[in-house]
Amino acid sequence: ECKGSRTGYAWNWRSLRGKGPPKALVELRTSRSRDGPLAFLGDWAGTLIIDGYSGFDEVVARNGIVRAGCWAHARRKLVEALDTGSKGAAWVLAPIQRLFALERAMIQRAEREGWSFDKLVELRRSVRARRSRGLVTTIHQRAAELAGQRWTLPKSALGKALRYLERQRVPLAVFLDDPRLPIHNNDSERDLRHVAVGRKNWMVFASERGGEVACRLYSLVLSCRQSGVDPEAYIEGVLGAISTTPASQIATLTPWGWAARTAATR
Repeated sequence: ECKGSRTGYAWNWRSLRGKGPPKALVELRTSRSRDGPLAFLGDWAGTLIIDGYSGFDEVVARNGIVRAGCWAHARRKLVEALDTGSKGAAWVLAPIQRLFALERAMIQRAEREGWSFDKLVELRRSVRARRSRGLVTTIHQRAAELAGQRWTLPKSALGKALRYLERQRVPLAVFLDDPRLPIHNNDSERDLRHVAVGRKNWMVFASERGGEVACRLYSLVLSCRQSGVDPEAYIEGVLGAISTTPASQIATLTPWGWAARTAATR
């Protein structure tokens, strides 16, 4: 950390993949406290796919938000336990891997056959009821059995992974009854990967204001990519069109609006 600098945090918010392209927004915060979710979400209510971070607890309770868990976080903790030599972790990991394999197979089939999102949702509803629900039951049964063993120390990597599974038991089951949801929030983590890699080169923003502007640019670029729009061409085009676009049509200058606008002119 450079002398006189402060630590900032890039918070990423994105909509679900669905009938339209996902929308991504990155904002700069100077802390990881509950103030970030409270300020951004306001009185919004819906479903959030998040890990076990306690900073979301207040807004979830206040707004009646459905908290959906992230199976990638649960899997990662078990992988870390496996890396320490815990063979028991592999026993719990096996059905989690099958859970991920099912999800990948459904998405690949939908993409291969050009299905609509609604048709993917119906496939998920069927497969999750017939197969995923049983896998989730097996995962928790194995985790409980391992946690009860004398040699599973609470502070060990395995103990922490099993405790995470138990604490997140309800959120991790939400996807079973809501087939619109993916089983993880890896898309959000991928959105911020360039920040994690780039900070080793950038080190600092010149000011907090600079960080805020950078996050807005990140948001534009990410939303362009999700909408299938070339970011450089989009920025150039919007700068040329903004002065002649009436306020009533300003939504056409968003990345998703620009994608629809350019498609209509082809």
